[in-house]
Amino acid sequence: MKKFTKHKTKSCNNNEQTSPTVLSPRSTPPPRPPPPNPMPVLPQELPPPSPPAIRTVLELGPVKNLVFQGGSVKGTAYGGAVGGLHAAFAKNGMNFDAQIENVAGTSAGAITALALSLGTGVAELVDTIGNTDFKSFLDTKAYEIVSNISNDSSSLPAKTSAAMNTLPLLNSSFGLASGQNILDYLEAFVKLKTDINFLTFGELHTLVEEDRKLMKEGLRRSNLRKDLYVVAYNLTLDTPLVFNYKDTPDSVISDAVRCSMSIPYVFIPHKNFVKKDVDGDLVRIEASEDLWIDGGITDNYPIWVFDKLLKAPYAATVGFYLVSSEEKREIEQRGPIPSHSPDRREIKNILDYTKAVIETVISSQQTSAHKQGKDIERTVYIDHLGTNMMNFGMTIEEKNNLVRSGWDCACDRFGLGNEYVGQCKLEIKIKEEVVEKKKRKKGEMKLPEGGNGDGESKETVESSGTPSPDLDAGTDTAPMQKCVIV
Repeated sequence: MKKFTKHKTKSCNNNEQTSPTVLSPRSTPPPRPPPPNPMPVLPQELPPPSPPAIRTVLELGPVKNLVFQGGSVKGTAYGGAVGGLHAAFAKNGMNFDAQIENVAGTSAGAITALALSLGTGVAELVDTIGNTDFKSFLDTKAYEIVSNISNDSSSLPAKTSAAMNTLPLLNSSFGLASGQNILDYLEAFVKLKTDINFLTFGELHTLVEEDRKLMKEGLRRSNLRKDLYVVAYNLTLDTPLVFNYKDTPDSVISDAVRCSMSIPYVFIPHKNFVKKDVDGDLVRIEASEDLWIDGGITDNYPIWVFDKLLKAPYAATVGFYLVSSEEKREIEQRGPIPSHSPDRREIKNILDYTKAVIETVISSQQTSAHKQGKDIERTVYIDHLGTNMMNFGMTIEEKNNLVRSGWDCACDRFGLGNEYVGQCKLEIKIKEEVVEKKKRKKGEMKLPEGGNGDGESKETVESSGTPSPDLDAGTDTAPMQKCVIV
């Protein structure tokens, strides 16, 4: 064995000293680790997380509740989407009407929910919404103003002029249109379906229970009525409210839906009306002076309604959401809605009204009022094809495109495959006898088939009295045969 010796060293002061250094055997240093491989992509370039796997209706669980997002005229797509859900139920051997018990919506979604709550079938739903003249919801002057402001092709002077024309209307009533045409439309529809004037949520619940009893006795299987939940916003109290048969049994349904559709500045805010017995007569009276506006002002997609009010299982609810593909990633990042105690606001003039609306919208945006990521898997996302929510003058072709988009997105979401996707047979048809009737009434020349002479389709809320078949069972009588809005 080799011996190691100590060597003497000289210090800087020339005094000899023994070095304290102890030498050890020479060893080879460990090899350096190789440098890490370069990342193929930077973190910010990573693709977004994959969407949840498609699940069929059976995999979702026993669906009993439906929720419809607000979306103005884009809600035309809901007819096709509900048709896709019908198809999914039928493919899995289930009866849509026997299983769905509750429907909810805000704004335009409340109209679809209302129609379904009254036992409207799919073909009837598509035809009714499709033949609705949305322009008639606005007064003539209001329609011209809204069209000029929202139309991308309008010149800046036209937009400016239209905006200036809104000031006198807004200063006096907070809205361009009275909304009376909407209310008349809704009330006529409800009356035709139930033969009850000013139907309340409590009265509808009684009809629902009667239908369920008939179903259990084997006497009825289609077009069953359902309990309705309508989300609107009380601007005076700065709080949302869900109209329903338990909490607001005496509230008139048509007025509640009108409240939920009060798009700020477009429609005058509405009030809550109730039906009460006054000296032996049932009358419709104001419940309070509070102002109500579009329920979508804070939460345009109330998917939480049945979780909270009915303590329903998570999988018992399916929602329908109008969205572009680019918006989906943003939705996945948002959080839940915080609660707050309402403070009463004084709304006396247009400045008070504007301040209240802006505060509400900002508060909603700051709290990121949307849903947990888990809600994605129980939501049917519908491509609205870039439709402008203020396009009240949509043509029949544009409406049919939305219906087909709703059908395809729903069928794809429930995994029905190419056998269904792209195979939508639902189509809005203009009733020829209605066109002839309006032509005779107005003394117009005969119109080219399917148009008004200007390349646009002629639309009306009236439809023929010919029964139109539902997608799974039973037949429906077209609901709007007497509800003509001119």
